Amino acid sequence: MLKRVASRVRVALAGLLVSAALSACDAPPPHGHGGGHYHNHGILPPIDPSDAVYIDPDIDPDIDPDIDPARPRCAAELDYDPARDAGPEGYARYHARLKRAECRKRWTVLLYMEADVLDLAPFALWNLLDMESPRPEGSAASTARADVIAQLDLPGGDGVRRLHVLPREQPAPARVDHNMLQKTGISALRSPTVELLAREGGAPADELRDFIEWGRARYPADNLMLILWGHGAGWRGARGSGRLSRACPAEPDGSVDFLGDGGFGPDCNERTVLDIPGLRAAIRSAGGVDLLITDACLLQTVEVTTELADVAPYIIGYEQVAPHAGLPYRELIPRINGGASHNRRRCSRLGALRCPKGDAACALALRIPDIYCSAVLDDFFVARARGTSDKPARESFTISAVHSAELTRALLPALDELGDALVPYLEEDPFRGIDLYELLKPGGLPGFEGETRDLAVFLRGLEGALSRAESMARTDATQRVRAAVEETRRALDRAVLSAAWGSDYADTPAGLGGLSMWLPKCKNSYRAKRGDFASSHFYGALRRGAPRPAWPERPTASPGDAPSEHGWDDWIAKVLDPQPDCI
Repeated sequence: MLKRVASRVRVALAGLLVSAALSACDAPPPHGHGGGHYHNHGILPPIDPSDAVYIDPDIDPDIDPDIDPARPRCAAELDYDPARDAGPEGYARYHARLKRAECRKRWTVLLYMEADVLDLAPFALWNLLDMESPRPEGSAASTARADVIAQLDLPGGDGVRRLHVLPREQPAPARVDHNMLQKTGISALRSPTVELLAREGGAPADELRDFIEWGRARYPADNLMLILWGHGAGWRGARGSGRLSRACPAEPDGSVDFLGDGGFGPDCNERTVLDIPGLRAAIRSAGGVDLLITDACLLQTVEVTTELADVAPYIIGYEQVAPHAGLPYRELIPRINGGASHNRRRCSRLGALRCPKGDAACALALRIPDIYCSAVLDDFFVARARGTSDKPARESFTISAVHSAELTRALLPALDELGDALVPYLEEDPFRGIDLYELLKPGGLPGFEGETRDLAVFLRGLEGALSRAESMARTDATQRVRAAVEETRRALDRAVLSAAWGSDYADTPAGLGGLSMWLPKCKNSYRAKRGDFASSHFYGALRRGAPRPAWPERPTASPGDAPSEHGWDDWIAKVLDPQPDCI
């Protein structure tokens, strides 16, 4: 969570209650890979559309069908005795009594909390306290249906804790805020410490991989959810040593300038950060997951989700800067514990795809934007924002659920064709480049930190420029671009299962698309960052001269590759090169 004042985005909510037309679709990958290995290599075959079912957000779906009734199910959770089972050794005895590795639950939630940043620590504890606290609509902690396991890294030299998040008998203290949690620290929690890991200066990707492998083996389940909790700043390629180039602030000040080079999960004590290829490698080598949630800012981009597309069939994240408070876990976790949510608002926009029968991960992923925006409307974030630099969540929030297979087999080819079509379009009339520069330049299309713009907003701006060009002359080049824009819009509607956003977005009545992408504002920023972005699988999938994108088999570029190797790169260069540098 790049948790600070949201950037100047002024774009619109007038579509929060809009639902898209539904159509039959190709199925996503088979469900239930939490106990096995999920690898989505490229194009997947279609299935009979009659086997798909629309999940109505107004009706709680059965998001946990019995995938295999013959499997041994875990019995009711044994009572944890804090006096008898305290400490890692006491928990080991408790875990042995459970015989947890011998049975399966419906879900295991692995919460990877990189909170070794001064402004994040109290909010990590607040999220965990929320999960522990009893609620009428159901438990947000571990139950007989699901286990919630956290790996928590806090500031200081006390090491990294693995916690089994268990419900407390009594509610949390009546007065909870980040100042109180800053003082009480880990003692505010009731959940037992499973393991306390010493800091060894290891690579963050190795630590994430070890956590996933350990959690999968120790807490078997039909479905595995991984939540990445911490600061995020968009794309960061595999360069350097994975170390922060700038020091963290000595006191929490709302600034995350130290994360200006992108990535996820800065660790201020170790001074490390996880790059996006390293993130993919860690999850992939651990066997993949069924649902990936990036509870971190600015990671719901085409470049990041393409990189992660073969490690999770569904990806939840934010295009924009997010509040410090994180996801409303007290509303989310009860959904997998069999609890009935008190809030049945339908406040997200649905995409064109349907969930196949029995796909618990798809059904839950589709519902999460509704859960989030309902919490926003219930003022969940209001009290939690006090004392921070957070912008009101009602204004600035964004969240979406991405279907990884449709991203790679529909959206990437559409963007490939759009880039290829824009090159002759610009060559036919160089003055068209000026019109496109009006979209990219500072003060042009609204965007997010890191020079990313929502893809649907960009397509609408591109359509406007195209209409002006067609008013002068309708040519084969303009018709090709128009067809490519329409196909990209359809592909985006398939790739994004659902999305919701706040009232800041008032200049885009049709709303956001749910995925952003890097569209630099001027040539100096393009040249400075192009090499890093060229190393991504997104740019590799569009490599000129190869077959249609079939990620991830296509080779990726290295940062030293020439800048003009495919249409997407070419059209951006043609627009920006004649223009002045940013000051």
